[in-house]
Amino acid sequence: SSPEHPVLSDLGSQVREEIRERWPSYYASRRDAGTPLITVTPRHFGYSVIFQVRLDFPNGGCERLMVKIRREQKHGSFLPGAMPEEIVALNRAEFRELVNAYAFFAQRSDGLSVVRPLDFLESHNAIVVEHAIGDDLSRLMKAHSRVASSALRRCGQWWRLFHHELHGAGERAWDPDGADAALDVRLERVRRFGAPVDLLNTIREEISAAAGF
Repeated sequence: SSPEHPVLSDLGSQVREEIRERWPSYYASRRDAGTPLITVTPRHFGYSVIFQVRLDFPNGGCERLMVKIRREQKHGSFLPGAMPEEIVALNRAEFRELVNAYAFFAQRSDGLSVVRPLDFLESHNAIVVEHAIGDDLSRLMKAHSRVASSALRRCGQWWRLFHHELHGAGERAWDPDGADAALDVRLERVRRFGAPVDLLNTIREEISAAAGF
């Protein structure tokens, strides 16, 4: 962490100590590989801070994982005691969803899955998952990759399985009144964060015209 972000630096140190205590439960096969060198690097700051954690073992092996700490809004606090209960509950629900989805896809043999959930750190309301490897779909599409079409189809297949088989989602009738009210709620939330009213009104008018409200 850079000196410009002392809170993130402190959080990174705390995350490192948590992982130092808990990593053997993530990678049981490496328990006899010696104590790893643990490197924690903040990778993203927004509504969440994402720490990339690298475990380098004395025998030359390496494992990578990600730690996600969500906050209420973009300039809110990452400190556990300062988080509203609804944000804490949202983090826990997200982790439970990952666990359920991982178990669901583990029953399949077509290679579709989700990143492996490793832990939920109660002390920091933090989600720990294994680092995902692979290519970003948007980059494949922009580069006109030969595998872009097949990758897109597999993403669609994953999306259908996740929503329709795992969650039993179904089609809903279009409700313009409900959508109109939901739009007002979201724009009001953005306005409270300081967005220009004139700009929001313009956005509101353009969306309404396009959607036929």
